[in-house]
Amino acid sequence: MNGSRAFTLAEATLSTAIFGVLLAGVTAITGGAMGSMKASSDASEEVAKTTRSENSIHSVLLSASLSSLTAIPPGGRLAEPLQEDVVYNNLSFRRVVGIEGDKADVEPDVDLPPYSLFLETAEDGTLQVVLDMDENRVVVASVVSGLTIVRNRSTLAIDISYSGTDSSYNDSSRSQPTRLEMVLRTP
Repeated sequence: MNGSRAFTLAEATLSTAIFGVLLAGVTAITGGAMGSMKASSDASEEVAKTTRSENSIHSVLLSASLSSLTAIPPGGRLAEPLQEDVVYNNLSFRRVVGIEGDKADVEPDVDLPPYSLFLETAEDGTLQVVLDMDENRVVVASVVSGLTIVRNRSTLAIDISYSGTDSSYNDSSRSQPTRLEMVLRTP
């Protein structure tokens, strides 16, 4: 040859193979990172959804009339007025939307069934907390292990315990029950 250095076919093949291995490694790492990012995003979305739902419970119950609170006690069959320091897993209520003279204007009307918050078994067999307001039925929390409702004077405490059995939703901040506390109206 004329003294210039050039790649042989073997060197070009070897460098292409090394480049291919490096490219495959980068692709695998990028794919893993994308999967991790999606799982994190999905978990964050689930937390945000649950937080919004819990906030909706809070805002709906803030206008609930203390005198309208009823629940079926554990082992009971009939609803009773919510007793102090008794643990319930369901709640029925009416919201105060106005006061006319000495009478509270409530929603839903007394001729209609009250709104309710209760545990329900989902299609996949897990428990979920449901807020039922007329035709607007909202799943407040999924994959729960319990719902505890306790009244102490005019304060209502609601604890939602998460079971953590959903492998797609592994949020360590949900190891403690979510507690909602509110002071209710007394008309």
